[in-house]
Amino acid sequence: MKRTESTRTNKTEHMNGTAKYPLSICIVCCFSIALFSLLAVLGFKQGETLVSAGFCCMILLDAVLLTVYYNCRIHYNDNTFEVGNFFGKKRSFRYSDITGVRESRSEIVLILGNEKVEMPAVYSSFIVFYGFAQDKYRQINGKDIPKIRPSENDLFHGNIYNTETYKADFIIMPAVVVLLAAITIICMIDNDKNTSTEAVFFGCRQINDGIELVSDDEMHYIITDISEDTDIEKIGRICDGITKLKMLGRYFDKKGEKYFSVRAITYGDECILSAESTAKVRHREYLCILFIPAGMLVINAIITYLSIIAGRNPKKHPRLAKMLFSQESFVHDDCKKAVFGE
Repeated sequence: MKRTESTRTNKTEHMNGTAKYPLSICIVCCFSIALFSLLAVLGFKQGETLVSAGFCCMILLDAVLLTVYYNCRIHYNDNTFEVGNFFGKKRSFRYSDITGVRESRSEIVLILGNEKVEMPAVYSSFIVFYGFAQDKYRQINGKDIPKIRPSENDLFHGNIYNTETYKADFIIMPAVVVLLAAITIICMIDNDKNTSTEAVFFGCRQINDGIELVSDDEMHYIITDISEDTDIEKIGRICDGITKLKMLGRYFDKKGEKYFSVRAITYGDECILSAESTAKVRHREYLCILFIPAGMLVINAIITYLSIIAGRNPKKHPRLAKMLFSQESFVHDDCKKAVFGE
């Protein structure tokens, strides 16, 4: 912004008010980060990589909210106000810089020439600042801050308020879903990495998750990725207490016990259990998980498409607009009667 449109705050000038998010957000986020960090560590120790990755995403989300709490604040006094963004960058303005405002039930947007200051309309400290700014603007101009209709060139042709919020929703939701899908794929690839070992077994027994090969050491050898063509009887026959079997698999801990997940077994040149067959079983499970984000992407695309149609012409699609933009404060006054009736 040009220097004529905005004036830097004198750092020695006393700021007598602060609009910020409530302290409860900080407390909840700190508690959540501590909890999810503990759960993520426990998950990694027990070999639950995918679950731990989910907890890491929650930690990232809480970190974002903490950043918003600390950086997105407005410090103000009788002459100027200073606005901090997500990255901690501060911009300073005078009340005479204000040219208009867009209000809704959830958001207040102060227009300052080519710049905007967006703030939530649900937290008292921001409402207090807005009232203060109204008083200062009234003292300078002798009238209230003009209410500005959204631009007719925007996503909803000026019929819906909070256009930027909806744009963010349309972008953030698919981004989060794609991130979850990417984490799932990364975990699937990482989970295919195997370690080789050898052992002698004295038999095998059925367990809840599959088959456990009985050995005389402390390690639990289990086969959980069992396909239709796995010859369980043959595996039982070679567990004779004499034959040393070569295996591929992964070590992990569970409830303080040591486990080895068997993915392949060979005896000499003979393959008793192939790594390809067990991998197919695991991959089917991951593909089932991937159907969830894929479905979410489809639903989000449908909602986005319908929202744009209804938002651009709410008079033509009043029922759809009422369903998608349920609160009257979201819809411009020219369209309210058509959408919500009298």
